[in-house]
Amino acid sequence: MNYKRVGLYGVSSTGKTTIAKRIEDLYPSFKYIDGSVVIGNVCPGGILNFKKLDTKHKTIYREKAIRFLKQYQIKVQKNLIIAGHYSFMQSDGTIENVWTVEDDDFYTDIIYVKDEPNNVYDRCVLRGKICISPKFTKKWIDYELTSIESLIKQDIYKIESNSLDGKLEKIKEIINKLILNVIVRNIINKTKHKLVILLDADGTLIPYDSSQIMSKYLNNINTSEIKKIFKTYKDYCFPAFYDVAKYYSKNNSYSDFVNASTKSAKEIRIRNEFLDLINNVDATFIIVTAGFYILWEKLILKYNFKNVELIAGNTLYDTCIVGQNEKGYIVDTLKKYNKTVVCFGDALVDKDMFIKSDKAYLVVNERIKSIIPHINGNDKIQYLSYEDIEIPQMRKTNFTEIKKKMEELNND
Repeated sequence: MNYKRVGLYGVSSTGKTTIAKRIEDLYPSFKYIDGSVVIGNVCPGGILNFKKLDTKHKTIYREKAIRFLKQYQIKVQKNLIIAGHYSFMQSDGTIENVWTVEDDDFYTDIIYVKDEPNNVYDRCVLRGKICISPKFTKKWIDYELTSIESLIKQDIYKIESNSLDGKLEKIKEIINKLILNVIVRNIINKTKHKLVILLDADGTLIPYDSSQIMSKYLNNINTSEIKKIFKTYKDYCFPAFYDVAKYYSKNNSYSDFVNASTKSAKEIRIRNEFLDLINNVDATFIIVTAGFYILWEKLILKYNFKNVELIAGNTLYDTCIVGQNEKGYIVDTLKKYNKTVVCFGDALVDKDMFIKSDKAYLVVNERIKSIIPHINGNDKIQYLSYEDIEIPQMRKTNFTEIKKKMEELNND
């Protein structure tokens, strides 16, 4: 199992500890760790004694703390997010870099929390932290950012906001992406196939939106309210999908979703052409949907699929949330591991997945107007029509041709 080890960095008084604790509350797969507490635990005499040591001996205990965290993660089997310090401002204006060789090998990702120097300075003064002036604070922030962005072993993410709420909103999307990365890498580790076929669910595998059926069995769900939520945003961004997840989860418990999914799965039928494709093409299939995870998990069991994985989420009970950007990120991750990616979808939420895949198939329905302007002229995209809708500017295909193309890709 792949797990993330995320370093949450930023100069003093940028809200790192509060942010890390909030992540643990929002995402059960993450465990928050205070780096200073771990150092205090591994150093005789605790953190107060540690602060009296010279640089050489401090480094010894910092590296010992990282080795402790490696063993701790094996024990808890969770992603770790560690609030720590990359450097410290000294009273004479110099900056002490405390990043170690063990840090370089330990962290998989770095999230850097940035704030306005004047705000940081004011908070440091209130808390009695060393912070000479706003000018020196800017120097400190610039130094850390430049140094951290030069790291080559970690993926680097930057959060910039003057408010704690603003930082929390931005970090939700980053953590969601890190969780998706873990999910995709675990799928990659299980499969021998180079060819990966991504399948959108609603409107693609089935000719309608499964929320229409699920809403019959859930409490106080109105699909028109979902449309209103999306209309409050300019595009299919992560905050929009997160707000939808909150709406679904507001009046429904996890057991409510299990009950609704069990009943809905009995009514839903996957298109025969896709059943044939899944059962007869040698590839790893992944259902990638902004729909209900539990529902599609039950449908995979219902059809006894052996080569189909699932990445889905649209409630606060799900491991992750999937939207337009997330579908594209899944393709990016698969291609990073040299997978040939083919996708099927039907709407604007599939745009990023279509553009980034090696080959893409648009299942035509009444929602084509939303996506056509974004993929028009892309030669790698062809379309399938169940409703005799023609797209003059795009090449039409069928499942017989598609299966032959999948054989070619497998032989490349």
